[in-house]
Amino acid sequence: MQTRLFRSLPVSKPLTCVQQPTHKFNVVIKRHCTVTAAAPTDVFVLDYDGVIADSQLEVSTAGVAAAEQQWPSIFQDLNLNASERQRVLAGVAAARPRLVKGYESMVMARMVLENPQDGVEKILYGTPNWDAPSGLLQTTLAAWNEQEQPLQAVFEAYRSNRMSTSPQGWVALIPLYEGIAEAIADCTSPFYICSSKRGDRLVHLLNAQLNLDITEESPRVLASLIPPNEMKVKALRNVMARPVAANSATSLHFIDDRFETIEAISQKNDLVERYSLYLAGWGYNTEEERAAAAKLPGVRVITLPQFCELLRFGIIMEVDDGCQDTDEEALDAIYKPYGAGSG
Repeated sequence: MQTRLFRSLPVSKPLTCVQQPTHKFNVVIKRHCTVTAAAPTDVFVLDYDGVIADSQLEVSTAGVAAAEQQWPSIFQDLNLNASERQRVLAGVAAARPRLVKGYESMVMARMVLENPQDGVEKILYGTPNWDAPSGLLQTTLAAWNEQEQPLQAVFEAYRSNRMSTSPQGWVALIPLYEGIAEAIADCTSPFYICSSKRGDRLVHLLNAQLNLDITEESPRVLASLIPPNEMKVKALRNVMARPVAANSATSLHFIDDRFETIEAISQKNDLVERYSLYLAGWGYNTEEERAAAAKLPGVRVITLPQFCELLRFGIIMEVDDGCQDTDEEALDAIYKPYGAGSG
């Protein structure tokens, strides 16, 4: 039987762990700590869209279809044939780092359709930011004589109809990223899902995709967090105040793919002192945002394989031999004496 790192080690009394750094793996490991059997070594707070699952196909196809319903003459006049539809879908996908609310995909779809040359560029890099009070989203709605709430209602109606008509088909449009199901199944640490997605939809996906059995009332589900920056700050403080995080030796980890959210959290001293912050490099962010995130205090940009390692072992090992790290490799990285060679 393989030895599970930390979390399955039998503990009948307080366990003192003194971990040494190693040149071979360049592991960033916890400080000297005293861990009791009741205290988890790690606690994870995970975003859903762009971290656990790729919802881009569901959002972009719903956005384009709902936009066609809202502005049929415009989409007909501009000849949304098969190839043009693919261009618009690709444009909405490229602009995804700016999307916060579902209806925004409708606005993006029309903008990309009407501005084939620079529609995506304006959405991503316009000044002020897309969703700022005087940003491109609000000025565009004003120019079109549209308002947020009616558009959100159209988008939600389309999405709800799709879900009720074909629940399994809807779930299939939101696939898990590669290796996520296995990594979460192997994770023996407590984890929370912290998402802007509506609670009922989030729970439906988690139960269907990860074989969980939870309800909207579960303390593990932190849903409908909009606006995401402010609400996720509150959610992280909520988790930090729970008994599961009471032991100062417990390491707290937060993973999100939205740069603006990670940036906002990195400015909260109480959260930076307690959480390790990670930007999911495989999610909905740009190259420029990944570079900027790497410069933020307490933030690390990670890859999908590194994320899976983190869930399994509570650490990220800086070695890439093309294979998934075993429990023995993880233990070796932690306990090998400082400066020891590879043999």
